[in-house]
Amino acid sequence: MPSTPLATTPRPLKRAHTSLDGIPSKDLQAEFEVDVCKLFVSCGIAWNSADNPSMRTFMSKWVIPDVSMPHRRVLSGRVLDGEVKKVENSVRDTVKGKFATGQCDVWKNITKTPVISTVMTVNSEVSYPVNQNQMYTHIFLIESHVLSKLTT
Repeated sequence: MPSTPLATTPRPLKRAHTSLDGIPSKDLQAEFEVDVCKLFVSCGIAWNSADNPSMRTFMSKWVIPDVSMPHRRVLSGRVLDGEVKKVENSVRDTVKGKFATGQCDVWKNITKTPVISTVMTVNSEVSYPVNQNQMYTHIFLIESHVLSKLTT
């Protein structure tokens, strides 16, 4: 049986987003930046990818023209800082005035550097990661600070 080529129908490169018509472009851009930041964090995408020419080409082809891909420094700076503040405030409001316990664990990462991690459990229900640091980095910074104070 001979094969027949599939009929191709032209379709627009960009899809119409009628639900976004009433949103001012400045608010839409800010919401887009927050969503891209969340996407990069949850997928483990490097911030440098935001400035990659292939990423910019993809975004200009498939994303509505009212928004543009933010610069990596915008994503990892202002946008990320804003989202961190939102999360910190949310956690603070959730745990304020409640019984909480803390846990601490130390292990070594792939470079054999000790890493300390702390977690907070509130009302035996929810665990909140509080901090995770490489210990030698902080010890070095503290020692450097003390030495600089002694030498001045």
